[in-house]
Amino acid sequence: MIRGWVTTEREARLRLLIRAHDGSPKEVQFVIDTGFTGFLTLSSRMIVELDLLFLGHSRAALADGHIMFPPLYEAVVTWDGKERLVEVLDLEGADLVGMALLEGFNLNIPVVEGGVVTIEPLKKSGESL
Repeated sequence: MIRGWVTTEREARLRLLIRAHDGSPKEVQFVIDTGFTGFLTLSSRMIVELDLLFLGHSRAALADGHIMFPPLYEAVVTWDGKERLVEVLDLEGADLVGMALLEGFNLNIPVVEGGVVTIEPLKKSGESL
């Protein structure tokens, strides 16, 4: 299970470990964004600090309808106790966790200040609840 918290600004946040290119882990605080369909976003500064592998550019549609082509990187994130290879968009602003990383998991957000955010794997077909 992954745990996070709800801020006074009603943001659901969590901390994840991202492995830098040299193998060292770095803890990064993310905002959960259910409107973002990708895996993660990080700032250019954090991408340089982690020395992430550049993959090219990706097409991204913003909420206001604008299309952009931000740089795309590869990172290893610790997710539910396991390392996962994920795509990271280089976007300024809050570092985001998107729906691609949450796929296959149940997200529970009690939207009150200090609420405990929980993310748990969904039960597979045939498993008891």
